[in-house]
Amino acid sequence: MQLQEFFPAGIACRCDDADALQPLAGHATEFKYFRASFQDLYRILQQEKENSCLIPIVQLFEQNATVYVASEHLQKSAPLRRHSDNQADVNAGAVQKIPAAVVQQPFFPA
Repeated sequence: MQLQEFFPAGIACRCDDADALQPLAGHATEFKYFRASFQDLYRILQQEKENSCLIPIVQLFEQNATVYVASEHLQKSAPLRRHSDNQADVNAGAVQKIPAAVVQQPFFPA
């Protein structure tokens, strides 16, 4: 399980050793807007259960004046660099060079 918290650095803090997240002075409107956007985004992603490209969202909840997202933690993931290096090895020689003049042809004749 992986837990993410909405904690916008620079506009909020846990002041006075409190558990609740508090917007900094002058940032209450921004804090509310971004918290709602964060929550809306993850609510949409939570509904995408059939999309294998997304990490499944298990739970979305509010506590301590912020929003938390609990999602599955993928153990077998590999760094993007390793994946791209492996793909380069697999596709070695398969990349066809195309002259720039062909790529840059205009869409409509003059």
